[in-house]
Amino acid sequence: PEERSGIVTFRVPEADNAALWRALLNRKAVCSHRAGGIRVSPHFYNTPEEIDRFFAILREERSRS
Repeated sequence: PEERSGIVTFRVPEADNAALWRALLNRKAVCSHRAGGIRVSPHFYNTPEEIDRFFAILREERSRS
């Protein structure tokens, strides 16, 4: 149980999720564009700082749109 991971696909309401995905990729945030949303696969080897960085980038890019 401690080493499980998941795949999460989400959509940001009222946002161009494809453009948001491209912006995340341009800033070296590893994710993919699937079914109109953004897919991330956090794993036990990701640090809390990496997760925080992903969401910080997401917030910054969202505020630009």
